[in-house]
Amino acid sequence: MVKPWSISTTVRNPERIRDFLKNLKKMEGEEWNRDNQKKFQILLIQHKIYGYGNQQFYNNLTTKHLKLMSNDEPIKFDEAKEILDSKNYTGGGDMRGRQSFNPLEKMGLAFLDEKNKIRISAVGDIFLKENYDLAEVFFKSFIKWQLPNPDSDDFKEIDGYNIKPFISTLHLINLLNKKWKDKGHDPVGISRKEFSLFIPTLVNFKDVGVYVDKIINLRLKTKKEKDKKEFFIKYSYDFVKDFLKTNDDKLIKRTLDNLKEYTDNIIRYFRLTKYIRIRGNGYFVDIESRRILEIESLLKEDSGKPDLLTNRKEYIEYLSDIDLPKLHWENIESLRAIAEKIDVEILDLENQVGLK
Repeated sequence: MVKPWSISTTVRNPERIRDFLKNLKKMEGEEWNRDNQKKFQILLIQHKIYGYGNQQFYNNLTTKHLKLMSNDEPIKFDEAKEILDSKNYTGGGDMRGRQSFNPLEKMGLAFLDEKNKIRISAVGDIFLKENYDLAEVFFKSFIKWQLPNPDSDDFKEIDGYNIKPFISTLHLINLLNKKWKDKGHDPVGISRKEFSLFIPTLVNFKDVGVYVDKIINLRLKTKKEKDKKEFFIKYSYDFVKDFLKTNDDKLIKRTLDNLKEYTDNIIRYFRLTKYIRIRGNGYFVDIESRRILEIESLLKEDSGKPDLLTNRKEYIEYLSDIDLPKLHWENIESLRAIAEKIDVEILDLENQVGLK
């Protein structure tokens, strides 16, 4: 069954991914069995990476455990284990450990080798360096992320998935801006409401043009409506109903709620690449104008169609290689053009603020 795609909500602040990875690094080479899955979750609690500051996590903790979690100082391993056990999670502490490992694996920062042992990838090792470039790590990860892929059974080709989500998002916003401008309007990117409907439900790169037309038609129809809010609510319900191909009212409403949550997380992660930006008081998501040369080059060479990777090992190795794919602007001519554009922007900024 088709469903919206999303980025793991296990780590809501994507910059904390590095803290998860630092603790996993301590376990590199160990077998990823249930004991070690639980151990990983205990380490995250011990070092206040997981649970700290989260009121929902604090619910039902004893006075002793609340005192242990009252500051950001690490606690003893046995104390963290006691706290995890007291939570009595469905599926156990090992299940929570697998959930915490999931985003690291999806981003190609860590993987399990052929002996089911924990390995940190080349990208992950770069992320752990003191002089790491956060934007580069997330960008190099997301331009390779595709659905379906050999590492997951969640999104299958038989259900219609055929997409690189990040690349196709850039394609959609870029095309939307061009078509909206052709109609005599200022290009503004895509609104958060539009994003929540049309980005997580875009499951095939071939549908980018179709979705752009849907967004434009929605905008034009909304302008004519007196009660714009009510119109959008009804449109959203009908859109999701058609997407899911179901009349199940509860499923439709649950999916609509999920889309709002997915949207915040997707935008939060995608922004870290520095290839999209927020504008209009946070209401619109747009491509980053200062990256336009790189974006145009990227979209010219990559349609958003998944790469042909036949097995999990090949896919993980591809995700893990910081030098892949080869970016077409990484040559002296393109880099010079980018530098010259930056120089013009700096001169313009100097004129605006009256400073050299």
